[in-house]
Amino acid sequence: ALADNAVDTAAIQDGAVTAAKLARQPGNLLTENQASVETDASGWVAYGNATIARSTAQALHGSASLAATVTGAGGTVGAEAAYVTVEPGQTYTAVASFRSAATPRTAAVQIVWQTSGGAFVSYVVGNVVTTTTSGWAESRVTAVAPATAVRAVLIPIFYSTVAAEVHYVDALGLWKGTGGQWALPG
Repeated sequence: ALADNAVDTAAIQDGAVTAAKLARQPGNLLTENQASVETDASGWVAYGNATIARSTAQALHGSASLAATVTGAGGTVGAEAAYVTVEPGQTYTAVASFRSAATPRTAAVQIVWQTSGGAFVSYVVGNVVTTTTSGWAESRVTAVAPATAVRAVLIPIFYSTVAAEVHYVDALGLWKGTGGQWALPG
């Protein structure tokens, strides 16, 4: 038990209590808009034969999600988040939730590791899920950043798509550590 006045204001102000001291990891490393797409599709770039946009047709969190509309014949489509800085040797977890407008497909979240100049190092793929039109399916992956990785890119992907299909992704996250539940940054 602590004696009265054992912890005073000076002991906890201006950085005296830090995440390291509390053995806590920082939260979601994506921006709030990347994590939930509530404002627009900024911070995301189309991946594969697709266009992306903010959509209010479906949402797991808030009132919007990221919609990928397939523009080419078959293949892999999705979106690519702007990179976040990572520490080599540290463990990171990525998560994304997927849904399809009309045609169920398989999907997964990926972490692509890059050098400081953006050169490809390697990638890891989360558990592959089958999407539905009536609910959300979550994919997640936990991996250690390679020795030469300084950046991580989160890529939610839909597989074996056909032109004109629409697929949604929401509740996206990348954080330091293992396990945990999706949350907005902050």
